[in-house]
Amino acid sequence: LGTQRQVEKLERTLELPVIGAEHAPNLIAWLEAQDVRPVAAIDVAQAAIEASGPLLTETDTHLDIEAPDTPVLVRANDASLARSVQNLISNAVKYGGSDRWVGVRVAPADGRMVAIAVSDHGTGIPEADLKKIFEPFYRGQRALDGQVHGSGLGLSLVDRIVRQHGGRVQVQSSAK
Repeated sequence: LGTQRQVEKLERTLELPVIGAEHAPNLIAWLEAQDVRPVAAIDVAQAAIEASGPLLTETDTHLDIEAPDTPVLVRANDASLARSVQNLISNAVKYGGSDRWVGVRVAPADGRMVAIAVSDHGTGIPEADLKKIFEPFYRGQRALDGQVHGSGLGLSLVDRIVRQHGGRVQVQSSAK
């Protein structure tokens, strides 16, 4: 690719239990009350990408997707999970910098989980903000300084939905 400029990487990963993994009784009760069924994780990611289409087009953002050849199934409310991934894509576009690139990766994780990761080449999240970004209404100083539109609820909702599915959200960031 010739010379590559250094970019900072921000990756948010949703890890969800694959079908057959053990669930706590209260999680099972919640899942049974929802429209939960086996769904391919790639289908969740594709639905989020499709819903993000207007934003990606409007901002001229290129999106790459990577997934295994064999679909990995999870028990999920696919609509709520897709909204969570869509929120991560939206954040990647908002904070991804001038590079206008978003990556979505679906991959097995530790044998019992599947990861749906959303990456961008933005400036990253300052370390002081990392522990707070999942708190309701929290907006980092860069969001406030840059006058980026948002309520501060998106990541807290993503975290809640993923936890209700028995998963977890992880963030890796190299802030400039």
